[in-house]
Amino acid sequence: MRKFLLFSGVFLLGAVAAVIIVFFLVSRYMGPSVQKPSFATSTEAVKAGVKAAASSTLNKVPDSGIPLSKLKLSDQQKVVVKTVGINPDSFVITKAMLACAIDKIGQDRVTAITGGDSPSALETAKLLPCLKP
Repeated sequence: MRKFLLFSGVFLLGAVAAVIIVFFLVSRYMGPSVQKPSFATSTEAVKAGVKAAASSTLNKVPDSGIPLSKLKLSDQQKVVVKTVGINPDSFVITKAMLACAIDKIGQDRVTAITGGDSPSALETAKLLPCLKP
């Protein structure tokens, strides 16, 4: 039994040493040649694209805003509007509100919601601060 434990201990130490040596060699010789992806440029490009899309959406909104009464709301959207305490007959969506919404949930979701999709509970919570004139 003693020989088995001694042999196992030596084998374990040898395996650990081999792993450390291989790790050192791989990191030394392979490290500099591996290029890390640059997310800064791609992130900046995405932000620029989002800003361009947002500005084109905002340019479509008249200065007087969009009266909610003129929009065709789905039944689910009507429920959400009434739940948050908005009167659809007198409420007006301004450019500032739309810009805030794009900032909070993104251009794609704002486009989907204005197209008739209903916001989720989380999106509704995120958009509530945007609805203050």
